[in-house]
Amino acid sequence: MQTFDSRLVRAEQLTPTVRRLWFERAEGATLDFLPGQHARFVLPATKGAAEHAGAYSLCEPPRADGRYAICVKQQRAHGVAEALLQASPGALLQTVAPLGRFVLEAADSGPLVLVATGVGVAPFHAMLDQLRELAGRADIYLLLGARRPVELLFDPQWRALAAEGGGRFHYRPIVSRPQAEDAWQGAVGRVDALLGELPVTLGEARAYLCGHSPMVAQLRAELTRRGLPSARLHTDH
Repeated sequence: MQTFDSRLVRAEQLTPTVRRLWFERAEGATLDFLPGQHARFVLPATKGAAEHAGAYSLCEPPRADGRYAICVKQQRAHGVAEALLQASPGALLQTVAPLGRFVLEAADSGPLVLVATGVGVAPFHAMLDQLRELAGRADIYLLLGARRPVELLFDPQWRALAAEGGGRFHYRPIVSRPQAEDAWQGAVGRVDALLGELPVTLGEARAYLCGHSPMVAQLRAELTRRGLPSARLHTDH
């Protein structure tokens, strides 16, 4: 693990509820990480509060300029999330990274099942280059849930990858609370309703699940019931 200061470079709105924050290491070094790993941002202890940390998946593939990014939900933000969202460009935040084993296996040859809700799709976006390469030889299924279509994070990128993936990258979005003005014509419901889109036989697949704990637990149980070995099922927590 490395501990260092991250300098906020810029912030941008991705959806009505999610901001992407771009950072660089304050001392100028490159951050080496594997797509799917996360960073911990630490609020130092003060007279009125103990040290507090929050973990965020790195949401962009490694870049030549050394910059890295995270996605932060704005709804009910508090603690570290609130501090990140209120920071101005140039602000320094203590960081521990890279962390985690939520990464694609070197020997993965598919099929791959990726399931996420909301901002949980962030680590999969960091894997974009890997997924593009893998889609040339294996079927990949991305099941992504959100409340409304506008909250389907990185939706244009997933649609583009599906269009260029030779039919082997299967993007299946679903929304749970579409509004009339959304004019949504896709699937409606929770992300688990999309499991019927998967191949009947999952024994040779590998699955990656990222989202809130109840969803992850439910999908883990269902995929295991469908024959996916537990050793081939990965979660972000």
